[in-house]
Amino acid sequence: MMALAQGAVGLGQVIGGAFSSAKRPEYKMPEAVRQSLALAKMNVANPYSPGYSQAKAESDLTAANQLQAAQQQGNPMEAIQTIAGAQQKANRDLQMYNEQDQKQDVGNLQNELAKVAQAQDLMFQMNEFAPYQDKSQQSKNMIGGGLENIFGAGGQLTSMDLLKKLYGPDGPAKKNYSYLLNSLPTFK
Repeated sequence: MMALAQGAVGLGQVIGGAFSSAKRPEYKMPEAVRQSLALAKMNVANPYSPGYSQAKAESDLTAANQLQAAQQQGNPMEAIQTIAGAQQKANRDLQMYNEQDQKQDVGNLQNELAKVAQAQDLMFQMNEFAPYQDKSQQSKNMIGGGLENIFGAGGQLTSMDLLKKLYGPDGPAKKNYSYLLNSLPTFK
């Protein structure tokens, strides 16, 4: 009876191992990584550096004020070249600063994309590969334990059958072997 119970438990383990499904929490990309990526994208999409508009407006206002001052002094033609040169230099400097800022924004975006790639890799590891690996190992353990119980029960049944053959009604243990004693020498 115990062997049948052990076999039934083993069969249940094999079936349970085949249909087991363990749930694990799902890893999500941190919100800070998402927000940081969004900001980096916005900075790259904006062709002007922070403060560009204000610096440009101040440069234009300075040039206009210098031109007005030259007109009030009565010699605007002499000052125009100087004012235009200063304005061009201010615009070049502003453009160069803007290009450096744009390169820095692209570098920041690349760094944020690398962080996103790491988070996505971790998401794959945690959400897809690890559950598969866990379920696979759990199934293997259940099936292995079940098969061990089934074979153990089979071994018990085989032992019981052998014992029945030995000690059953027609087994060799019930036969009369007294005739063997007659052929033995007697000592007096």
